[in-house]
Amino acid sequence: VWMVRQPLTVVATELQKLRHQHSVLDAEGLNRLDGLFGKVEPLAQAWEEFRETVLVKDSPGKIYNTRPAEEFFTEDNLINQRINLFFYSSFPGIVTGVGLLLTFLAIFAGLLQVNIDEESSRIEGISGLINGLAGKFLTSIVALSCATVYLLLEKPLVHGLSNSYYRFTHALNRLLSRRTS
Repeated sequence: VWMVRQPLTVVATELQKLRHQHSVLDAEGLNRLDGLFGKVEPLAQAWEEFRETVLVKDSPGKIYNTRPAEEFFTEDNLINQRINLFFYSSFPGIVTGVGLLLTFLAIFAGLLQVNIDEESSRIEGISGLINGLAGKFLTSIVALSCATVYLLLEKPLVHGLSNSYYRFTHALNRLLSRRTS
C-alpha cells in the first residue's frame, strides 16, 4: 500500500505547492507539471493522456483543463492494477475458513475414535473426544483472532490510500481551471 500511496502523496503535495506559488498556472508551471509527472512512473501515461485535454490560452497566459482528472487518473489505473485489493479484502475470510476447516477435521478425527461396544452397549473413546475439544477449537480461535487483527490493520491502510487518491485528483483539478465547450 505504501508503494502505491507514496507517489500520489508526493505529487499532491507538489501540486499544492505549485498552486500556492502561481495564482494563475502559466506555461512555466505546465512545464514543471510535465517534468513532475514524467518522473513518477505510475502517473506518466495518464498524464500524457490528460495533457492532451489541456488548453493553453496565449492572450491571458492561462492554462485550462477540459476534462476532470478522474477520467484519466482512475482508481483502477492507479491503485487496482498495482495492488489486488479484492484478494486482500477477502484474506480474513480465507483465514477464518481454514481455521474452521481445521477445527472440523480435528473433531472428525476425534469422532473416528468413538465406537459403540455391541456386547455391553457402552460408548468407548468419548472421553478422548471431550478432553481434546479445547485444543480442537484452538484453531478457530487463532484464525478468528488473526482475521480480526488483519482487518484492524488493513482497513485504515486502504482508507488512507483512497484518501491519497482523492487528495491527488482534487489538487490537480484545483490547479487547472476547468473550461468546457
